[in-house]
Amino acid sequence: MPKRGRYTRLPPLPAPAPRCATVLGSPQARSSPGFSSGAPEGAAQRRRAAAKKMDIRKQQKQAILKMLALNEDDETSAEAPIDWKVLILDEPCRELLAPLVSVNELRARGVTLHAPIESPRDALGDVAAVYLCRPSASNAAIIARDAAQALYGALHCNWSRRAERKVLEGFARELAAAPPREGLPAAEDLVRSVWDLSLI
Repeated sequence: MPKRGRYTRLPPLPAPAPRCATVLGSPQARSSPGFSSGAPEGAAQRRRAAAKKMDIRKQQKQAILKMLALNEDDETSAEAPIDWKVLILDEPCRELLAPLVSVNELRARGVTLHAPIESPRDALGDVAAVYLCRPSASNAAIIARDAAQALYGALHCNWSRRAERKVLEGFARELAAAPPREGLPAAEDLVRSVWDLSLI
């Protein structure tokens, strides 16, 4: 059996690099294409665009937090038991998640480890794995392989956008074709849920 890699124990997820701000009234600002000292209509358009962007980010965050609650109502409290889980991401979804959800928010929902989907990973048979990735044939094949190897106690698959039918059909075929392993559930039984989150 190939040697497996290690998980990352929740370092702060990288946030996008800060952008340089131009001071209004400076020569640079006055020469910028979008600058106009007397253009209230342009300012209103920018405010509407910013509000729309914030609304989209809010919806994305709500969908991610619900995903971490295994697609049930997202309710956290000090008294509620925590279901520990592993978060498995592809790179585009990692970049999407980073500015939306803090490390504390992840921990509060039971996530203590995360790992790239394409990396080798150790088996953690007593915890659930939550996958967030693009609905590609390669990602579906990796998840099916993880299920066939019973890498986790349960697998919850979340596509970042609507999956094509051929990807879902290929995913189902690979799960059904996985050879049985003595004393372990069938691969298709370990995949407890498959969701399209429409985040991208």
